Amino acid sequence: MFIIVAIVILVSAFTQTLTGFGSALVSMSILPSLLGIQVASPLVALMAITLESILLIRLRGAINLRAVWRLALAALVGIPIGLVLARSISEDI
Repeated sequence: MFIIVAIVILVSAFTQTLTGFGSALVSMSILPSLLGIQVASPLVALMAITLESILLIRLRGAINLRAVWRLALAALVGIPIGLVLARSISEDI
């Protein structure tokens, strides 16, 4: 099972670096069935933070700070709402 999870993470990381998005789409389509949503969700979040940090360092000269500011503000509003909703969803769905 470890090898399958590692392959899924590798493919999702490749997708993220190739397209700029998609790591969560790829990994969350497969990992919850292998690990359960309670384990897969934090694992994907940790992987996404790591990938985005690496890409941020590599591409820091091309960042539009005005656009980032608006997105960060929207995330600060949306993330707590998403956390509340995620805790209320049953894993049996």
